[in-house]
Amino acid sequence: MGLENLPRWTLRFACLLVLQSYVLQGLYPGILLNDLMSSFPPYFSGSVQATGFGSSTTAFEVAKANEAEFAELKTVIITGANSGIGFETARVLAHFGAEVILACRSVDKAAKAVTIIKSESPKANLTPMTLDTSSLKSVHEFAVAFKKKWDSLDVLVLNAGVMAPPPSKSVDGIEIQFATNHLGHFLLTELLKQPLKNAGSARVITTSSFAHAFPPPEGLITDGTFGFGSGSGATQESWNCYGQSKLANILHAKELQRRAVKGSSKGVDSWTGIAAYSLNPGFVRTNLQAHWPIIATLEDTIARPLVKNVQQGAATTVFCALDPQAVPGAYHEDCSVKPVYHAHAANDTLALSLWEESLRLVSDYL
Repeated sequence: MGLENLPRWTLRFACLLVLQSYVLQGLYPGILLNDLMSSFPPYFSGSVQATGFGSSTTAFEVAKANEAEFAELKTVIITGANSGIGFETARVLAHFGAEVILACRSVDKAAKAVTIIKSESPKANLTPMTLDTSSLKSVHEFAVAFKKKWDSLDVLVLNAGVMAPPPSKSVDGIEIQFATNHLGHFLLTELLKQPLKNAGSARVITTSSFAHAFPPPEGLITDGTFGFGSGSGATQESWNCYGQSKLANILHAKELQRRAVKGSSKGVDSWTGIAAYSLNPGFVRTNLQAHWPIIATLEDTIARPLVKNVQQGAATTVFCALDPQAVPGAYHEDCSVKPVYHAHAANDTLALSLWEESLRLVSDYL
């Protein structure tokens, strides 16, 4: 039986059981099943929007259904495109004719990804480039290099990320997950504002996660530490910081879209012509679990019926990149708009606060 044939609440309840098994293994210390249940009311709300796609839809199927959109889709940047969801997104969009820049920490791995894609689609237009989103200097250098060759950018996919590594800081002294998953992407978007505007109707797509439901209690830790050295223990600190970074992904898209709409009526912040989307790809078996092999083991065993393959995991990214049914400013899952899983993710004040703090942190590179 395909996942699309199961009621959404059944899948979500099973996910909660899997998460509770994580609790028992110490991955989410102090969180009980009833806490998880109270954090996930949207899991029991059923489908919000019928788009013709479901949890078993593949990225290729979404692209094929939106093939006419490629007439306008010229240039795409995908961060973290050498593996997993990023690679599959690059593979599919390039197959249908988009020019894709694979922005990766390792340009050698990006080049290998290009070779693989070209073996399937010889005419694919692909460029590997170096980008480490944990380093603001690297982000700035990438943006400068991109703008020397390209004047416009149709789609920016903010996909690169890390999940709950041992507590550490970036080269800029920022908690590593906040730096990699949010701040580097925030700076990249700022630096590519003009190429995005030049495209006329560009899309910025941010990969979040259901883990945005597990941020610190205040949502965002704004004392300058971003959760590093919280004293809660390495495991809980890592997961709190991951939840915080995934919450930041949604809030970034939310505030970017607000500024795009506001700018269209008041000339403020000049984000007019750019649409922002956030998404949860679902449970997908990728190398994101590198620091937590127990999760990979669970996904390969008791959680296997819930786990998407990479082709299915990339579907919502491609949906947000192409489909007219994707809603700017909204959170997407299984190729449809869905409610967020935590009230913090719908907090306009928190979104504005994050934007302002992020601007302050990256100001030396603007």
